Amino acid sequence: MTKYGSQKIKQANREIFNRPDYDYTKKRRIHFDHDTAIRLVKRYEKALGEQFKLYERFLDLGCGNGFIALNLAGTGLMKHVSGIDISERMLQQCKKNAEILNISISLAQADVEYLPFRNDSFDLIIGHAILHHLPDAQRALRETYRILKPRGMCIFTEPSRVGSRIISVLQWLVWFIPLLVRQCTKTESEKMVEIDTFSAQTLKETAKEIGFTDARSGPFAGFLSRMLYWILDPISQKISCAFYHSYTEKLIDFFYILDERIFTKCIPKEWFDEVFIVMHK
Repeated sequence: MTKYGSQKIKQANREIFNRPDYDYTKKRRIHFDHDTAIRLVKRYEKALGEQFKLYERFLDLGCGNGFIALNLAGTGLMKHVSGIDISERMLQQCKKNAEILNISISLAQADVEYLPFRNDSFDLIIGHAILHHLPDAQRALRETYRILKPRGMCIFTEPSRVGSRIISVLQWLVWFIPLLVRQCTKTESEKMVEIDTFSAQTLKETAKEIGFTDARSGPFAGFLSRMLYWILDPISQKISCAFYHSYTEKLIDFFYILDERIFTKCIPKEWFDEVFIVMHK
């Protein structure tokens, strides 16, 4: 249970993601292109154990700059694409990216705990790394259930409880002094932005209580590849060299292949960086 109030947490998220100097695309090295879109689709399909079909109405919860919504829309698998976010600046970035890519998307500033849509509105809903920002993740799941069409599907990917601790320990071992300085200089708002992590079992139990059916979960991101990603993250955020980023991305992709072929078979699922849960109504 968080020590911060609900409204304070939401205001902190608005403040951080609305900062003029906050460039999420650059911070997370996000791409909008065919290769990225296909890789994203394959990753979701691997987690689902089935192929995406054509979806009439798709909603991206906490769409940010449009990484999920615009890349999936670019595949032609989503006919009508919508996105919501609590941050005006993130929505502006998403709109700008959509215009550059010539993709039609309906955007709205909204609180995930109080979604401005009618019951049974969407065939597919995806939330990527959104629940861990929320003061009441269960309420957000209930709202998702409400606006999902009967037989519709929703997918959430979130930082896993054990995996996040493993990554945190590694980061502190490698970057102890910089992280100590960063921790001591964090603003109150920065401390409130990421408030929780999740276990697959807890998410599944909550989903079933709400009424979702066929709740399944498993690791979404890699094991070694994500360790490498987060260990290199402090350097990657400071370096703008295209060759460096291209090299590190290829290295991370190589380790992801090892994850798929070896580590997904021998490492406990709870140790992976991200957990996914797929649910139907």
